[in-house]
Amino acid sequence: MKNGRKTFFVLLFFLMLGTLCLAFFDNKNNLKFVSAASNSNNLQNYEFEFSYNGKKFKYLSSEILPKLELTEGQKSCITSPQKRIETFNKIKIFLETDYDALLYCYPELDFILDKLTSAIYINAIPPEVIVNKNTCTINFDEGREGLFLNKEIFTKLFISEANKCENKIIFDLKTETYFESSDLKENMKEKGCFSTNFSSSNEARKNNIRVALSSFDGLMLEEGEMLSFNSATGVRCAETGYMPAKIISGGTFKEGYGGGVCQVSTTLYNACLLAGLEIVEVHNHSLPVSYVEPSFDAMVNVGSSDLIVRNNSGGRILFTTSYKNDICKVKIFGIKNKYKITRHSEKTKIIPAEPDQILTDYITYSPDLERGEEKRISYAKDGFCSNGYLNYYNSNGELVETKLVRSNRYNPTKGIIVKRDY
Repeated sequence: MKNGRKTFFVLLFFLMLGTLCLAFFDNKNNLKFVSAASNSNNLQNYEFEFSYNGKKFKYLSSEILPKLELTEGQKSCITSPQKRIETFNKIKIFLETDYDALLYCYPELDFILDKLTSAIYINAIPPEVIVNKNTCTINFDEGREGLFLNKEIFTKLFISEANKCENKIIFDLKTETYFESSDLKENMKEKGCFSTNFSSSNEARKNNIRVALSSFDGLMLEEGEMLSFNSATGVRCAETGYMPAKIISGGTFKEGYGGGVCQVSTTLYNACLLAGLEIVEVHNHSLPVSYVEPSFDAMVNVGSSDLIVRNNSGGRILFTTSYKNDICKVKIFGIKNKYKITRHSEKTKIIPAEPDQILTDYITYSPDLERGEEKRISYAKDGFCSNGYLNYYNSNGELVETKLVRSNRYNPTKGIIVKRDY
């Protein structure tokens, strides 16, 4: 009987305690700033003083509390330091964190922490890759650590000071640093590099190579994104900086805006092959070119032929270019390749050249010819068929796979002789 009565009083005590705590906790989550001041004549004036890095921050509850919408439970608990800490100890068992209980018993904290955070917080600056223009090289900016006020440590220090039940709370603020982690360096390894020589080109062709190359220097391609050569370089005309130079059109060499651009697309194409990127679209010239092996050229022409590459590397990639010393160079950075990739080309069939073509329109080709004289303008060249292969080597230098990537035909050319018959 005695045990039953004892159990009854224990249950009654906890029921009363729970009711008391819930009363204190009413509308806790509805604290907000309002224009109308609450009646705070009977509220205890608290002084909060915090220091950090030689600076002091001071706040008075009498300046903050009148601007807050307080519940009756809060008003009764903040009339003395002793009541605040007693209320805190009673309601914290019902809440997820001690800070939630503190915010009920010390509603000034919501305002104070906002002010402290804005005064102390420093944003972290993430690492950044910097492209050194026209060098095919990159550098890394290491970024900057961030700084923040640790709310968990703040809460512990505050409770420790509040337990003294004084009208003033003073302590040094504790901060922590954080860094926006990045695997930038690990994800910006050299993937593929290729270069061609254009020293024998005239100034117009050299200009076009420089203009086209600059379109790709520092170009970033996200995972899955596709790169169109024609879209990146835009319309090739005088207004965009291009000059007339020799191009291949209709199976012969002619003058046209953007001559030399195909050497840039070819260099880019081969760098992409060595980087292991997916080639979505590529076209060969009708005639072989001198700056790269057969089946590794990439002819482009706005409106008809493009070089399109997809980034299938698993991360972002970065293109860099250089045209120093008449070397057209493209280097690609990104996630390190699984294999080392090399190329090789082989001719599979020779297509004999056709007989020379005799032209009598000497005024167009050689107006200084004498009657009965002739002059050779070009020599006949055999055409051929060719294959392009990629070789894949593992980290031990062992050949893992050889893959046929292209089979092409390059037309033979006629020799041209100009003759004056009259």
